[in-house]
Amino acid sequence: MKSLNILCTSMSTQRVPKELTTCLLWGMPDRPIDRALEWAKARGWDQSEFAERLGVDRANVTNWKNRRLPPERFKQVADLFGRTVDELIGEAPAAAGQHAGPPEARAGLVLSLENAERADAGRPIPVISWVQAGELSGVEDPHPPGEADEWVQAVHSRPGPRAFALRVVGDSMTNPVDGPSFPEGTILIVDPEVAPDPGRFVIAKDIDTHKASFKRLMSDGLRWYLRPLNPAYPTREIDDPALRVIGVVVEFSLGGKV
Repeated sequence: MKSLNILCTSMSTQRVPKELTTCLLWGMPDRPIDRALEWAKARGWDQSEFAERLGVDRANVTNWKNRRLPPERFKQVADLFGRTVDELIGEAPAAAGQHAGPPEARAGLVLSLENAERADAGRPIPVISWVQAGELSGVEDPHPPGEADEWVQAVHSRPGPRAFALRVVGDSMTNPVDGPSFPEGTILIVDPEVAPDPGRFVIAKDIDTHKASFKRLMSDGLRWYLRPLNPAYPTREIDDPALRVIGVVVEFSLGGKV
């Protein structure tokens, strides 16, 4: 199971003279189904036995691997292994003797570019305003030609054709403790075509006010929440995330530009 979920590299270019850090999020945290299958493997269970113990067909497990583990199954799966839902979705601290990843990942989640393949330079991605993001329905092109004043390119990820970028405003996603943190000015690359699985960082829209916000999408198996990283801000319960989430953050830049 891949435990390292953020890749950061320092780089300097002619276009961006100051040193900056770009980071890739490719599954933050590991998907609940991946974690459950690792637990099953540790017990010597293959997928057929895992499915049998859950009372489902193996085809269900295969479908979950290709898509995602339904939130309504979280508690059942966690109970099967004597774990909590938080552990299943990657929210609980690791138990004694367990680690979240390799030493370099635990020490700030910073790696050099040598440890990853850099994505080919793709098409420019528009940096849009939070007002524009709030007006997106999730189906239209967020950047008609000529409408964006600023453009960036993904460094590590390969976002889809409707990807857009946002600049973080405020400190609700600034983490005062260890872990991911997105201070004001951070550039986020957002892909509307990535599934909003629990644990992912998302851009969500308030259906009533049409305001967009940046939060972490969480679920306890029954309900969905938008959680800030800064505990000074409240966690909000939401209804169907499919109606709320505009896109999933796939890459970010701590230096203010990608």
